[in-house]
Amino acid sequence: MKREKRMTLSGIGLALILGATPVEAGSVKIISTAESGLFVRVVPGAADVNTTYCKTCFSPASGNPGCRSKVLRILAENIGASTFTLVGTEGGLLFNGTCSNLSTSKDYEVVFFDTCKGIGCKYREI
Repeated sequence: MKREKRMTLSGIGLALILGATPVEAGSVKIISTAESGLFVRVVPGAADVNTTYCKTCFSPASGNPGCRSKVLRILAENIGASTFTLVGTEGGLLFNGTCSNLSTSKDYEVVFFDTCKGIGCKYREI
């Protein structure tokens, strides 16, 4: 009987320890006000354009009055880093909008917009 109680208590203790491990996930609302179609890449860590975790597409804003938006959940365990970069482009390699050093443990609203040089990016923590 004593052995049974010990096993149950140690099992509960182990479950509490394992269950107490936080999973970092950030919610990112991406808004595109660009007049043309936009591709957004999620890059783990610093802005290394050779490594892409996922890519999402936005239709031209002319189809909707002003913008398109999507919400992504970025998990640290999925991208293998606690920070990430969002890179928005109209399809070329130059003049990308980049928002860097975003944390997987925070929530953001990110806006991609047209500039005279291509695409711009700004974000705020929500």
